[in-house]
Amino acid sequence: MFCLSGINLYMGIKKLPSYRDYWSTSPLLHDKYISKYLSVEQFSWLLAHIHLNDNSLQPPRGNEKYDKLCKVRPLTQNVFACGNVMMNRRNLPKTLLEDKILEEGEFDWAVSGENVVCMKWKDKRTVSVLLSQENPTAAASVDRREKMEEKEK
Repeated sequence: MFCLSGINLYMGIKKLPSYRDYWSTSPLLHDKYISKYLSVEQFSWLLAHIHLNDNSLQPPRGNEKYDKLCKVRPLTQNVFACGNVMMNRRNLPKTLLEDKILEEGEFDWAVSGENVVCMKWKDKRTVSVLLSQENPTAAASVDRREKMEEKEK
């Protein structure tokens, strides 16, 4: 399953007209990395038989409840991620406090409808983080260590 997920991610980066092209005999299309781990027959079988969601539950395109990720939504709901983000990226909340207003140790945050948290925390500089978690409003405390100032000679 891990191999299938990795190959699917790789195929999303290196796009070819058909998934069968990765196993093509043409040197222009063939991909040694993918063909080393699974044969085209194994990949086709896994693709046809592994389902994460019932397709009949998918609302039609144009419906306000249509979800592009419906087929893999159960998988995405169990993936938790965390990482730094530049605040000038698209679709980030504009309602967070300005960097100048935050004092050292203060933070501000916003939660999207999909439980993705955008948080700004002020240390010496502002740190902006995106994270997904089960309960984004749960509070936690962290002990902070500061370097000892050098002794004057």
